[in-house]
Amino acid sequence: MKWIVRSSVLLGLIGFGQSGLAATQAQIDQAWNKGLSWLMPNQHGDGGWSSVITSGNPTQQGLGIQTTAAVLDALNAMGFKSNYTYSAGVAWLSNAEAVSVDALSRQAAAIKNSGEDATAYGTRLASWRNERLAWGAYSGYEPGLPDTGLGVAALIDVQGTSYTNSDIFNALCQILPAQLAAPNNLWSYSVTAVTTAPASQTGGAIIPTVHAVLALGKANTRFTGGLAEMALRTH
Repeated sequence: MKWIVRSSVLLGLIGFGQSGLAATQAQIDQAWNKGLSWLMPNQHGDGGWSSVITSGNPTQQGLGIQTTAAVLDALNAMGFKSNYTYSAGVAWLSNAEAVSVDALSRQAAAIKNSGEDATAYGTRLASWRNERLAWGAYSGYEPGLPDTGLGVAALIDVQGTSYTNSDIFNALCQILPAQLAAPNNLWSYSVTAVTTAPASQTGGAIIPTVHAVLALGKANTRFTGGLAEMALRTH
């Protein structure tokens, strides 16, 4: 379910980017309104959202942090910050307990984007890095994607220049060599050369590739030119 949710969001964004130039403003507004008309009533009474909408069965409500963070980012981008729906979502997200790097990265970034103080979330996320200063699925795990990409992007947003160039380079040194060869040039979920890793973790995939690209884009705002070369030469 975790990867299905991510894939649907990412593919939706990609599809919008490809067709956005052909859409009229009226069509875009209509799509926004339809999306909002679905999101609003599916917000839970506590202020959060979950990836699985059920009829009164909270045991099936999964990925609340990731889903709520994604909804808040969407509302933020649409200029819907000054309403109860948004503020209730931020309040819920601020008090939610993240147990995975995926959840904590999205939580930290969404809270930062809301204008609230995200310092504590960034400090916790930084403390979850492994000895390579990158991230796995959980605190201290071996580095992987999309978790390292999510962590890099979140800390650049949350900590700014306090997330040092050297630390960014260390993380990029895990991401960059993991890009597979042409013609696809995709990234895999595994960023280390683990011969026992299953094929599903070592083959190219959309989700780790998207988050690797997003992390590199964030990092590129900190540097000018030769980003990949600088990172690789540093280590």
